[in-house]
Amino acid sequence: MLSLSLSNISNSSRKKITQSNQAAASFDGTNDFIDASLLGPNIDKASGSISHWVKITASANNEVLFSCSDGASGNDKVQTVFMTSTSSGQFQAVYKAGGTAFKAVYNYPAVDIVNAGWFHLAMTYTINEENALTIKLYFNGALQNTFTGTAEAIAEGVAFDRVILGRNANAENSYLAGLMDECMYFSGVLSDDQILGIYNSRGRANINRLIFLDPDIPTQATCKLWLRFGDGSIGQAKDQTTGIVDMSNPTLESELIVNGDFSTSGSITTSSHTLGWSVGGTGDTGSSIVDNQLVLHRPVGEDHDHARIYASDGSSSRNIKPSDHQGKTYLLELDIVSNTGSGNLQIFTGGAYVNLPDSSVGKKAFYFSSDNTQLFVMKMNTEGATLNIDNVSLREVQGHPAFVSGALINQDDNPTA
Repeated sequence: MLSLSLSNISNSSRKKITQSNQAAASFDGTNDFIDASLLGPNIDKASGSISHWVKITASANNEVLFSCSDGASGNDKVQTVFMTSTSSGQFQAVYKAGGTAFKAVYNYPAVDIVNAGWFHLAMTYTINEENALTIKLYFNGALQNTFTGTAEAIAEGVAFDRVILGRNANAENSYLAGLMDECMYFSGVLSDDQILGIYNSRGRANINRLIFLDPDIPTQATCKLWLRFGDGSIGQAKDQTTGIVDMSNPTLESELIVNGDFSTSGSITTSSHTLGWSVGGTGDTGSSIVDNQLVLHRPVGEDHDHARIYASDGSSSRNIKPSDHQGKTYLLELDIVSNTGSGNLQIFTGGAYVNLPDSSVGKKAFYFSSDNTQLFVMKMNTEGATLNIDNVSLREVQGHPAFVSGALINQDDNPTA
């Protein structure tokens, strides 16, 4: 069987399956993590694979790399972790069902792990109807340990509502001190050759092409999550702190905003729904369309709702299909043409208004999840300031984007360095 290493792939095929890798995520070992919990419902309880590149920079604590759990109990989970002690260290691939954990392990001295640089760690697990469990642990493309035994499978009714990178999923501990790149989860089991191919690519593989390049390898695994921590993009938006693109399905649904280029002019009122924009009350007069741009102005002394505007459905409602959007993730893109008075743009994503990370002049992209019937409201929150906005776009994001908590992305250190 052909091994999927880049060394035995023709130049023409190599161009199709390789790509740039310039960035990674960095974790401080104290409170940084990345939340990929949108993947939770797609975690396969009977058969799956995890693959990631890691660089540990300090080994004072047990460090969880990838962890999915049934909430805070941790009775059911799948995770990879580096366990440390004063004299030894151990990688573990864990499958835990009903409170009982099963592990494939690989001993690696804790005193040496910091000097190891970048390494590739992968695990696979499968449990059949006869409760025969197999867990495999791979280090730098090579199978290091296999666990086989009888175990109860994670029950189908279990909800994996937490998927966390860089920390234990069911508790705020075991933080990673180091970097991570090219984190992937597959439903189904990757073969030895497929894992070797991922390792040999050193983070430059187009996984959607590499995994199934060899027709002799059964296509038993489907990529459900692929995070690139700065090298991912969707549409014109790249990975950023507000959202990391899931490159296993980097697609956007149709446009939700009506009149996002503000080419249709008119007075923005409580009933201007056909214009694509409306306001909440008769006193909210700080929004207007001037020269094909949205102008948000909040005079000194006026309440912040004065410069608040709702995206309307283009017909009869000031909300965009409000019943359809709860629990979904969206990409907001817009141009801030001018900002007079250091204005601060906010958007309403459900429970509260949140600040746009950057309200300076330029093209902006922002990911958010909606948990409210009012899908999209924005306002200018700074007294005495004026924002001119153009080319507003709002589309639902497919796949399972992840969200950053403290960790840094776009770090100039990766497996290809």
